[in-house]
Amino acid sequence: MFILDKENKLEIEQLTFKKLAGLLGTNPMGITRAVESLKNQELIDIIGDKEKTIHFIASKRNLWLMARKHRIFINPVQKRVFVDELPQNINLLHAYDNALTEYADINPVRQEYYAIEKEMFQALKKTNALINENTYEGRYCFEVWKYNPMTINKLLFENNRTVDPLSLLLCYDDNYDERVEMAMEQIENKYLW
Repeated sequence: MFILDKENKLEIEQLTFKKLAGLLGTNPMGITRAVESLKNQELIDIIGDKEKTIHFIASKRNLWLMARKHRIFINPVQKRVFVDELPQNINLLHAYDNALTEYADINPVRQEYYAIEKEMFQALKKTNALINENTYEGRYCFEVWKYNPMTINKLLFENNRTVDPLSLLLCYDDNYDERVEMAMEQIENKYLW
């Protein structure tokens, strides 16, 4: 999130671990573990004793490049599931190829991809709201994410109906299609620096 915050609107380096957990809607222990991992990777320094904050030790561009090189970031997609109908009254973000089309100069695709938080997916599954759920084909594809895809959008891209550009790039980590690589480079240049 720090890398995407071009204007430093969220002032992440000024937030205590507890406030950072509140901002992200997560457990403070999860923040502590994440911060320790970033410190061990030599990407941040921890400032303070009781009320701790973080300080990133490199520019946003260099942080991104170092994190990618050391494979610190993970693909947010836990799994892909296909359905024939979209459940009613749920808030979804365009994902994968649909999002790539919105962020870069690449032709639209027919398959519709949406990112969905794993808890919401499980709730839909329990209420039988997923019509013809399967792992190989359907009119719509749900990418079940390991974290809530809405969190970053609410904080930095309020009116955007597409997953954030950094998370999108991570979805394509193992894609070696030349056209996708060019689109990813466009996204990096436009949104990350």
